[in-house]
Amino acid sequence: MATPIFKHALVGLELSGVDTRVLEFLHFFDKHGMLEKTAFMHVVPWEFTYFSGENPASWDLEDLRKQVEQQIQDELLVFYPDCIHKCEDIIVQPGDPLTEMMHVARDRNTQLLVIGQKAGAASHGILAKNLVRKTPAHALIVPELSRTKVHRICVPVDFSEASTTAFTIAQQIARLLPGEVQIDLLHIYENPNISAYKSLHVPQQMKAYLVESKQQAASDFINKYADPALNITTYLAERKLFGIGSDIYNWALEHAADLLIMGAKGHSTLDLLLLGSVTEKLMSVNERIPTLIVK
Repeated sequence: MATPIFKHALVGLELSGVDTRVLEFLHFFDKHGMLEKTAFMHVVPWEFTYFSGENPASWDLEDLRKQVEQQIQDELLVFYPDCIHKCEDIIVQPGDPLTEMMHVARDRNTQLLVIGQKAGAASHGILAKNLVRKTPAHALIVPELSRTKVHRICVPVDFSEASTTAFTIAQQIARLLPGEVQIDLLHIYENPNISAYKSLHVPQQMKAYLVESKQQAASDFINKYADPALNITTYLAERKLFGIGSDIYNWALEHAADLLIMGAKGHSTLDLLLLGSVTEKLMSVNERIPTLIVK
């Protein structure tokens, strides 16, 4: 049996419809041997615990905790029944969702943090970009409108160390999945603005040289890090006006990608592919494709 990719996952649940997608996707990951242990967590916002209505004595945090634990158990039985042997804990506590998840993840040496994201909003008060920015663990964001299947994985790269790590994990996932999984290595480049400078090269020559250099970089990257037994294709795309994060998402949608895997940060190049800001932009526009952000 293959070694699980993620030894410990912490899953934030909202207790709403978006949990269905999160649990179904985790079930999919788990049945293919990617997870070893999983803990589930719901954070009750402080403002809710302060609310007392007409009868302040009617609110008891321990009773609330038991009710929420039971609701999570019911969700697991329906959408993730196989987790019974791998569920380490169900955690219910008050506080700020982002802060509390960070504390628990650190204390338990979590490798993978998972949350759902509603269409047009972030789940249970946690913006995906804030989670990605603050957690030292990998982060899996499962949009409410996503599908639970992985036949095609898109890996945006800038050929940095972070890109290498993301590409390595994408290949690990592909090896564990049944059938042939397509991995798309995507590099988005930007043509430099040379209109204000004198040059011996006309713009067409500059573009041809730039594309050729990117093709060579991609070829070197594949030769060094790709598993020849896997189905991997390289794509180059020119940056459009609305930015690299949006370009990545639109490209992935057009090519029917089922999963995005990318590094949280990259390096500054001619392409302006600063994956910190690119990742955050992607999180703000992505409503359909599960995205694994690799640290």
